[in-house]
Amino acid sequence: VIMWPWPFASNKYDGLMCNGVLIYVDDPECLDEFVRVTKPGGVCVIMWRHDGYPDYRAKDLQLRAQGKWELVHVTPDQRNFDNMEFGENEEDVIFNQWVFRVRETSADVEV
Repeated sequence: VIMWPWPFASNKYDGLMCNGVLIYVDDPECLDEFVRVTKPGGVCVIMWRHDGYPDYRAKDLQLRAQGKWELVHVTPDQRNFDNMEFGENEEDVIFNQWVFRVRETSADVEV
C-alpha cells in the first residue's frame, strides 16, 4: 500500500478489504488506489482504528465530496484485542469496519 500505482489494473475488483494496515501507512493518498482498482459499484472495506482515522479523515471526506465513493456502513465500536489485558497506562485499541461503495470508473494507468 505504500507505493503506487499498485500493480493491478483499474476497475478490476468487485471488492477490496484492508484490515489493520493503514495505521502503519503514512500517506492518506493511498485511498485513491483503493478507488482506482475497485469496479464501480464495488465495495472497499477498511478497518480504521480510532487513533488512526483522524490521519485519513480529510482524504476520506474529499473522496466522498468528489463522488468517488460513498460510505454505506460503519460497524459498531469493537475492541481490537478482546482477550488481552492492558496495563494502567495503556488504552484499548478500538476500531470500526467502514464500508464504501465506489461510484466512479477510474482511468487506466500504466502498471
